[in-house]
Amino acid sequence: MIQRQAQRFLLSINVTYEMSVHENSWQPAEKPTRGTLVNVSTGGVCLMTDEALKVGQVLKMALPLPSVEATAPTLAEVRWVKKENPTNSFHAGLRFLL
Repeated sequence: MIQRQAQRFLLSINVTYEMSVHENSWQPAEKPTRGTLVNVSTGGVCLMTDEALKVGQVLKMALPLPSVEATAPTLAEVRWVKKENPTNSFHAGLRFLL
């Protein structure tokens, strides 16, 4: 079993994100893509979403800050993706790049 590098903290917070199409190119933001953070650590997050992300894909995210009405922009790389049955949603492990 692989040991986690940082402690995970459970949460359920809605976030918006944009997906990279390929290096240095972002999906047009006609409508923000939404997901839910399942847990967070100093190294990354677990994101639940309705769409299958690709390993290696980079997401530009707006992370909500606690106790204030503001978000922190960040980039995160998709490290793994798992389909959750029977909900047909996906969980993705994201590693912070910034």
